[in-house]
Amino acid sequence: MKNFMLIFFLMVSISCSRTENVEEEIIKPPEKTEIIENIQGSWHLVKVESYLKIYDFSADNIIYNFQENNVLTVSGAKPPSFENGNYNYEYKMDYLSGYPSPTETKLYMVKTIGLKYPVLYYPASSTLVLDRSYIDGPKYNFRKK
Repeated sequence: MKNFMLIFFLMVSISCSRTENVEEEIIKPPEKTEIIENIQGSWHLVKVESYLKIYDFSADNIIYNFQENNVLTVSGAKPPSFENGNYNYEYKMDYLSGYPSPTETKLYMVKTIGLKYPVLYYPASSTLVLDRSYIDGPKYNFRKK
């Protein structure tokens, strides 16, 4: 019985060892975000990430134009983006919950159609993200047009 156990463990250890040279993956650190105080202008929707799927719109011409008069104009839309049209929006610092609390900090966010979208800006790639993933909602990824 001891010989059987010894042979069993020997076979398991041999079958689990690496014999090829496997190159280690280099994991890049996440890109740093910055506060963007003005989102006005035209932004090209390049990707929508949901917990179920990633939609690549980089080849499409879906434009979100945040105007000075607090009107968001969407053109070229395809689901799951906003529909084509005009929407009132606010861009300001606010609490996600809507109320101050000791554990919550203010974030820049876009408020439109009754929803709040925290804003992340990645300057190295000029990417703006409207992020509702905190409630399993989508993340809209834009590039400045």
